[in-house]
Amino acid sequence: MANRLSGGKSGKGAPAAKTAAIGRPRALEADDKTLASIRALSQIDATEEEMAAVLGVAASTFREFKKREPEVAEIIERGRAEGRVSLRRTMRRMAEKNPAMAIFLAKNKLGMADKVDTKNTGDIAIIVDVEDAEV
Repeated sequence: MANRLSGGKSGKGAPAAKTAAIGRPRALEADDKTLASIRALSQIDATEEEMAAVLGVAASTFREFKKREPEVAEIIERGRAEGRVSLRRTMRRMAEKNPAMAIFLAKNKLGMADKVDTKNTGDIAIIVDVEDAEV
């Protein structure tokens, strides 16, 4: 009797059985097109949930893919860094014509903030004249 998986004969001398894939095919593969999409989405600071939606999978599927393929986390990190560098370049160009926009982007995308120093530089004297006080 022939072996259905291998298409060959069973028993001694038979060709090695081919194993059939079990379960559904993976929704995401680490091919060039998918990795390029992830990098581009990372550069515009897309969240992992947004990346999953664009790739047509659930967020949990994307997280499992990221765990299974360590290079995905590296691509996301590199893409986000490239996006920040691009934003810094844009801010420098924009600052020449629109400083308010550059300040807005710096605060909201790069975590910059106005810093106000409030220090007590000495004692505070409060003088109350007897005439001013009610007895």
